[in-house]
Amino acid sequence: MCNTVTNISTSSVPALTLKQIAAWNLDCLPQETGGIKASVPALQRGLVWDSQQIELLWDSILRGFPIGSLVICQPHKDQEKSRKPDTITHHLLDGQQRCYAITLGFHDPFSVQAEEIKGDSSHSILWLDIAPGNLIPSDSTRQFLTRVTTSPHPWGYGPDDNARPLRASEVRDALGLEKTPNIVQERSSKRPAPKGLYPWKANAPIPMAWLMLELTTANKPIREEPEFWEAVQARLREASGKLKWCQRTSEEISNPESAVGRTRIYRALCAAAQARIVLLEAPSDILAESRQEQDSRSDMGTENISSIEHLFQRLNRQGTPLAGEELAYSMIKAYWPKVTDVVEEIKTCRVPASRLVSLGVRAALTQPEDKGLRGPVSISALRRIAAAPVGSAKDDTISKQHAQISDFFFVKNPSFRLVEASNKVEEWLSLDLEKKNHGLPPVLVSSIARESDETYLLLLYFSDRCKRNPAMEDPEWTSVLPGLVTLLKWFSNDRGKVVNKIFAECHEGICLTKIRSALEASIKEAWMCPVLHPEEVDKYLTFSELDIEKWQWDTRTEDPAIQQNREKRWHPFRGRVAWNREMLLYAQRQYLARRFKDYDPANKSLWAGHNRPWDYDHLHPHTYFYHQQGKYAAFCRQWGNCIGNFRAWPFELNRSDQALSLKDKLAGGDANLCKDSFVDGDEIAGFSQKEVAMNDKMAAKDFAKATRSRLLRIYSEWYEKSGVDKLLPPHPK
Repeated sequence: MCNTVTNISTSSVPALTLKQIAAWNLDCLPQETGGIKASVPALQRGLVWDSQQIELLWDSILRGFPIGSLVICQPHKDQEKSRKPDTITHHLLDGQQRCYAITLGFHDPFSVQAEEIKGDSSHSILWLDIAPGNLIPSDSTRQFLTRVTTSPHPWGYGPDDNARPLRASEVRDALGLEKTPNIVQERSSKRPAPKGLYPWKANAPIPMAWLMLELTTANKPIREEPEFWEAVQARLREASGKLKWCQRTSEEISNPESAVGRTRIYRALCAAAQARIVLLEAPSDILAESRQEQDSRSDMGTENISSIEHLFQRLNRQGTPLAGEELAYSMIKAYWPKVTDVVEEIKTCRVPASRLVSLGVRAALTQPEDKGLRGPVSISALRRIAAAPVGSAKDDTISKQHAQISDFFFVKNPSFRLVEASNKVEEWLSLDLEKKNHGLPPVLVSSIARESDETYLLLLYFSDRCKRNPAMEDPEWTSVLPGLVTLLKWFSNDRGKVVNKIFAECHEGICLTKIRSALEASIKEAWMCPVLHPEEVDKYLTFSELDIEKWQWDTRTEDPAIQQNREKRWHPFRGRVAWNREMLLYAQRQYLARRFKDYDPANKSLWAGHNRPWDYDHLHPHTYFYHQQGKYAAFCRQWGNCIGNFRAWPFELNRSDQALSLKDKLAGGDANLCKDSFVDGDEIAGFSQKEVAMNDKMAAKDFAKATRSRLLRIYSEWYEKSGVDKLLPPHPK
């Protein structure tokens, strides 16, 4: 017997205005939502659209283009996560990203009643330039210049269709920095919030919300054009003393020569205000559980969710791809909706929630008697585990796994095990400027979790076991953890085997002796690259006895004994260090912690290089050796590209496109700037050779010596301060 799907009459299909949809997320708007208020269910992913997608969607809206329908369903009580659950009539299954973009058009962060949009950690602002002039590129498909500013990019992006990230010189222009600023003053400057800036090279910018909210009033759906612009002017005059862009926008509105352009903007806004978005409701019968699902219903105490979860996954295949851990996380939230509450209890989550939950499942399923850590769990396996009745004899293994996951995530005694384990790992690894100066800056902790998940899983498992059995833990081992995790990430050839070797060695208890034994065995098996003592690096990294015109990183030495060991140990090693920018970040960890303390590397939108608040600046400017000719140009380029010639520096202050010498950059040797840049005073002259190094042998050598010196200090800082020296055999004298 088959189910019959009820046909939906087109006359009964609801359609809401953009303002009504924005009211789902903004309580400050009139809640005239046509009897429908949808929220995002727990199983939904986070916000994934970038600024370009938001800007182009609003360009489409202003031009009257259709932007598709939204799919809603009856609310599922266990999936409701809004602040006012009693007001929710439906759940949004498809269209979350568009709804967020629409909400930005009505979100006024400058209002005294401003409220945050849930999930928007970047505090975004949507702007419209009402007089773009020639700012829109000739090859652009845009007709309206909408711009998004965010915390990582309070100056916005380029006006082209791709919304390109700005260059450092453009950012400096947006910030109003002088051509030759006082460098010492710049050290204490901080990146402004989005409310403190406006989009770069905007002629007459104004928040879209100021326009959309002034266009309609409670008593008059659409204001006439003169009345509308006067209302906008009043808002601009009110804020002109606080916001520097208000004056220029106000002048543009008052300019009689701009009347045609203003009318065009007004008509587009009217079209947007009157646009309707169709809501398609999934019929209740297609979401009803099947007889098979009824028979296998678990005792989780929740409603059956499988049909909604399956429909959600299939709908999301049509939009921005949802795959891998994000897909698994969405599935887990569908069956265990309280998992989001658990994750939110973690003090400082340096790990994206999807990765943390994925690793948490593996940690929960790993047992002390196992030969290694549990591998990734497939979506189908997770579904079977979630649906398994606890204690059922039907499939005892799956029922036990269900109980293991539930116990790890949801049994609070006194806190959730996942929360305790995560907080402990954070404590073990993280830099504390007052108490733990050898720890890792947040960006490296997050990098370990994202790119070395086996390592992070091992720590989650160990921290949980130590909590339940304190006798397992040797207190001394925690002092070397920053060194251990970076050692595994940077020098492993097969990280899974190394981690499982440590897991096996520490079966009965965790101590330094057992970890050393595991690492020694891993290097012997070639699962890890040999890790050299700083004195060995000093011996192998040399050029003074050679003709530097022909020097290469792998150039043979004249001493046969040194050369034999060099090929065995140096060749596989040097690539792990010479260009390792994460090692550089460790050396500059104190500066990063002070300058970029608000940077959250767990936010996926910030992973892209252009979203980091720092750039990698050449100490000896690349303009002097890139694409330059000279007898020693090739030699200088090799040294100029290694981490010895880089520093992490605020993106907006990066002078890589300028010809300043390091001496000028460091204000003649300012001690604080040298410390922040991890530069020794004796190295400044070598990094300040400018173009002379291209043809002068002594100048080229001085530059290479300074770079070599700093490279050795960066390596030694990591080797000696992070705890690596305690994990490896002592260097024979």
